[in-house]
Amino acid sequence: MRYILDLLPIIPIAGIITGIIYFIVYKILSKKRERISKGRMFLEYLLIGWILMFLYVTQIMDFGNGIGLLFNLKPLHQFYIAYRYGLNNAQGVWQFLLNIIMFVPLGILVPMLFKEKRNWKSITIISFLFTLGTELLQLISRRGSDIDDIIANTLGGLCGFALFLIVYGIIKYKKNDIEKYFRKLIIGLVILITVSCSFITIKMFDGSSKYGNLYYGHLVPSSVDIKVELSDLETTRKVYKYVEKINIDDLKIYLEKISGLEGSWTKENDTFTLKDGDKRIFIFDYNRWYINYEYGTDEKVILEENKVDEQTALDNAKAELKKYNIENVEFSKNISDEFSENNYYFIFEQVNENDNINISGNILITVGKDGRIIGVYDTRIECEYIEETTCISQADSVEIAKDVGTGSWPDKAVVTEVVESYSFISDTGYLVPTWKIKGYIIDSTGKHLEWIPEVDAVK
Repeated sequence: MRYILDLLPIIPIAGIITGIIYFIVYKILSKKRERISKGRMFLEYLLIGWILMFLYVTQIMDFGNGIGLLFNLKPLHQFYIAYRYGLNNAQGVWQFLLNIIMFVPLGILVPMLFKEKRNWKSITIISFLFTLGTELLQLISRRGSDIDDIIANTLGGLCGFALFLIVYGIIKYKKNDIEKYFRKLIIGLVILITVSCSFITIKMFDGSSKYGNLYYGHLVPSSVDIKVELSDLETTRKVYKYVEKINIDDLKIYLEKISGLEGSWTKENDTFTLKDGDKRIFIFDYNRWYINYEYGTDEKVILEENKVDEQTALDNAKAELKKYNIENVEFSKNISDEFSENNYYFIFEQVNENDNINISGNILITVGKDGRIIGVYDTRIECEYIEETTCISQADSVEIAKDVGTGSWPDKAVVTEVVESYSFISDTGYLVPTWKIKGYIIDSTGKHLEWIPEVDAVK
């Protein structure tokens, strides 16, 4: 959808350029052909405009973050990823659909303009050769080429021709001249139904896990070097599910009382918000909450003489935890370097003492360099044990990480450790066992960058 919106400002400019090009083409062809109707002129104008827009999209327009394969030779691989790991890990499926839609106009305009091309063979050849040419250009310009683009564009041309035949068939039916086009019409309907059902099916069976689908947001390297011995044995591990321990109204009252903030609550999407001057309370899904005592104000630059050391700030954070009656948590790490120089950011991890209870998430407390408490962010989600499930091996998790991700890395990755972990899937409320792969990727200069994919362990 975003790419379609990005095209809107280009359309007026493309319309003007198309008009200029068509005027030149019309003048050249007018010497070789008889006078044509305004309807045909309009169709020719649309065809040239479509060609210009297609070349702009494929050769000029920017897509994504620039991280991806130079070329892909795995046909329909994204459909397998969607079925096995969910559509959230297979955005290429929607790109495939856009490529189909993009070529529909060609399948409509060509047979309308050229009667001799009103057959499946001609439309297939034209669609295939046109998109093959643009993919080769993209390979030369290093924009990347994909066999799925060729398949999708060819299907798009055929879908456009199918739509043309349906309308044309209705016209012929009214004229009692349908027999000649009946077979073509049936083929067209089969193609439209097959293409439509493919996307409907992949949407209905969005991943095969009843627990939901983990998001694989890591880069996929060109190769993986494993520096540790990995087990190839399957395991059995516990699955947990969120159980609400306090309803939203009671949580609001609790947070107001502890924080001392007052005001009326509003709701936008799944977030409840209380405003009290420059202070805020936010309650997110699964009763995760955030209190900010200086919301919307710039970070204060603390004079050197007013600064407190890290231990004092940490003690203040621990005292804040007691104020909120938060127990069974331990200080994990200081992540201040990841955010700013003016505040401390302390993470506290939950200590799980019951095998039937697993708490996902942590608590982040922001403390000013002068020791004041700025915010408390509780992302903990308490889940209860529901059943055990068979899990894939460590070795298999690395194989999945090599195949599923949001982008590609041209160089290799190195695996140093694979450990058991858990990840919460917000779409379903399940806390599922995972394998966390620890390692690094190496860039062309030899620099090591962190690479820590997390793979759904459920078989």
